[in-house]
Amino acid sequence: MSGRLEVVLVRHGMTEGLEARARGQDAAHLERDDPLSARGLEEARMLGSDVDFVQDVLGAADLVLCSPLSRALATCSAVLEASGARPRVLVSPELREFNRLRCDGHSRLYWRHVGRPRAELERLECVRALAECFDFSLLPAGECGWWDAGADGVCRVEYDAAYWRAQRFLAELRRMAVAVGLKRVVLFGHENCFRKLTGAAAFPHPPHYAVHCLPLALPAPTSSRRFLWGSPELAKCPRAAYNGERAAIVVLGCSDTAEHRRRLLHAAALFRERARPLLCVCSTGDTGHADPLQVLQEALSAEEVERYVTVDESSVTTECNMDMAAAILAALDQSMDPSMRSPCEGEEAAAERGQAEPWAVALVTNGWHMPRALLLHEMSAASRALRLHVSPCACRYEAGESPTAKYLPYGFHLAGMLLDDACVDALLRRWRDMVPEVRELRTNMRLFSAQRTERVAPQAALAQLKSALGAGDSAVLALLQKHIEIAHMPMGSHGSYALHYCASHGRMRLCIVLVFAHACSPAQRNAKGRTPQSYTEDTELIALLDELATVLD
Repeated sequence: MSGRLEVVLVRHGMTEGLEARARGQDAAHLERDDPLSARGLEEARMLGSDVDFVQDVLGAADLVLCSPLSRALATCSAVLEASGARPRVLVSPELREFNRLRCDGHSRLYWRHVGRPRAELERLECVRALAECFDFSLLPAGECGWWDAGADGVCRVEYDAAYWRAQRFLAELRRMAVAVGLKRVVLFGHENCFRKLTGAAAFPHPPHYAVHCLPLALPAPTSSRRFLWGSPELAKCPRAAYNGERAAIVVLGCSDTAEHRRRLLHAAALFRERARPLLCVCSTGDTGHADPLQVLQEALSAEEVERYVTVDESSVTTECNMDMAAAILAALDQSMDPSMRSPCEGEEAAAERGQAEPWAVALVTNGWHMPRALLLHEMSAASRALRLHVSPCACRYEAGESPTAKYLPYGFHLAGMLLDDACVDALLRRWRDMVPEVRELRTNMRLFSAQRTERVAPQAALAQLKSALGAGDSAVLALLQKHIEIAHMPMGSHGSYALHYCASHGRMRLCIVLVFAHACSPAQRNAKGRTPQSYTEDTELIALLDELATVLD
């Protein structure tokens, strides 16, 4: 098998939801399946009027596929209508958008990605106008759902599942190309789905489009290890540096160039200390950074970089970083869990699964980011499947240095995660492994709180806090995000703090959020000389606050 398949990717046009978000408005009232805007429709028509695209791309396509989300269908229909072309369009649920903004696998599907059943799609005006073109045979019949949510609306798809979904789709394209001689395929779909398929960081709206050349043969192992989401190399990546020791360093990406460089050099120092394990460098999808291989060559030899360093060039979030690193290690490891299997892997390796030691992974990021990153590891199905044992190895600031202002409020990210019981459990399991990092995060949050100039009066603060406590944990977290100063403000006749009030209500989750994410002190006494522990009879909460006061303060 040789040759390549040309894959043309057409992202949907601008939508009403994206336009609303650009104006700072909430578009969730649209409820589902974000429709094309007037601008998006015009963008699609412009592409359909592009003579070169119509003749050289669409007219020469052996196969056209489209996502079942209505914005993609409307884009495809408008392109065909303007072009006059009438190819068969196979509507494939494998091209549905990935739920990137709700990626933890147990929250509601992002409203823009909630689809419509086949019967409803077939009644759309854009579909009925070209009914002879659209083939919905790959969708379940009638009113059945094909999108990533159950009857309860919860999306249980995580990053690792999306990665392998892209791999299976690419493998099927290769199979079809070889079986029937496909040379060019046109896909109408979505940016995050296209990221997984190609590794590219961004895709513009029409009239622009992208072309990806997909090798039909998986390449032989080489020393080049730059892996992309969905790249064929990942399914059969080189094992030159893998010696069975199951040790790796994972460097999380960062949008700040100086911070990214700091992490890389810290990882290089760890690489020297730890007898040269594999070194996985994760990106943020930002092409503005210096080449990480060039940065690493300042501290390592060219041979070491060539042999031991793996670069993920397309993941764009911390969650994505963690699961992509796990996927890379899984591709190197023949004893991974069946749920992490490459579609190209044979059955022979399955017999040895579960028998090997866990991977020892040194996780490199900065201190204030580490608590959130480690929790994401604990929550990652990919990490669990491969049994990664992750140790925090944060890079430190030198004396006199401080993080830029945008990183100070990082506790808000952690606070949001702690609405989830599973995250709370993970934090209680792992916080003792990252005490210096938790202290750094708390220091930043104190600095951020001190810099706030708009402050609510203590009397009003107490009234708002009591009201929020009556409404639930989410209401309290929302109040603290709006008025972080309430977490550190003495209130009421006894001069008690938010932690005192939350402890008196027996709200362990809120106490955990206040201590870890908002830097409140369990040893803080009010005007009566009492600590938060003295206001609760919950022995588990008392023991936790006592330990936190001893270790963190």
